[in-house]
Amino acid sequence: GLKEMIFLPASDLVGSFGYPLLISPLYVFFKEPTNFYNSVIIFNAILGSTLYIGIFYLVKDILGANNKQAMLIGILTSLYPAFVLQSNMAYTDSITPALFVFTLLTFYYWVKNKTLFSTILFTLTCGYLTIVHIRFLPLVFTTIFIVAYLVYLKKIPLYQFVILLISFAIITYLNISIGDSLNLMITERVERDDKIMSSLIQVIEALLMIMVLFFTIFFIAKKDYFSLGAIYIGFFGGLLFGSWTVAIIIPILYFVFLIISKINKKLNTKQLLIISIYCFITFLLVYFTFPNIHFAGI
Repeated sequence: GLKEMIFLPASDLVGSFGYPLLISPLYVFFKEPTNFYNSVIIFNAILGSTLYIGIFYLVKDILGANNKQAMLIGILTSLYPAFVLQSNMAYTDSITPALFVFTLLTFYYWVKNKTLFSTILFTLTCGYLTIVHIRFLPLVFTTIFIVAYLVYLKKIPLYQFVILLISFAIITYLNISIGDSLNLMITERVERDDKIMSSLIQVIEALLMIMVLFFTIFFIAKKDYFSLGAIYIGFFGGLLFGSWTVAIIIPILYFVFLIISKINKKLNTKQLLIISIYCFITFLLVYFTFPNIHFAGI
């Protein structure tokens, strides 16, 4: 009951509300607890069965398997014991695998078709995945860097990337704010270390360092030193912002340097915009991921 629930640790990210939101309409038809739970199990079975469809098209369209191979892999994946067991319980994990697979598929079709509809479809699918299982929230930050690179390669239109950024910002804000409110309702307190963002920061810190290392190697290999400089200017600017006044001056000076490079025709307008976005996104990620460092008086 509620008396036992208040002792649940909020730091374990109990604030995911996407799955309860999905099954809540069933309560309108089945108000008796046992009937409601049974209807949820049936609903899980229907949703869980879509994993086969997702795996089939994932293996066929992306990995190039034929129909027979795709069917076999889809069936074997759907019969994975842990997944079957979770489908018989009212857990977020009962629909998370299928939703993750469809997120990959919608991303593939977005890159392939480059339409506004495919952009919105992927954004909603990926966004809903983070709402269903909040531990997938770092996927948002990874996706931003990947799509930024695809924009640089002219694989994705810039306006679609802007739509993605705005949509992800709104979804992430709602995810964290509503999740913290749910934690407060369940535990009757939300201490600093109990907040969802505080818990996710530990994951994002490691992810961010790996991404910086990856892009360092990548941009050096591509000899794209403008983008490499933008990543590190944004990184150190985010770390030192609020402690050193020079932290805001350095990005401004680098931006002036980029404009001069454009004037000298070493960069075009699109490259200038993309590199600036690299710098700005890195700055924001570091600034919000390391909330204590910029007050440490380094």
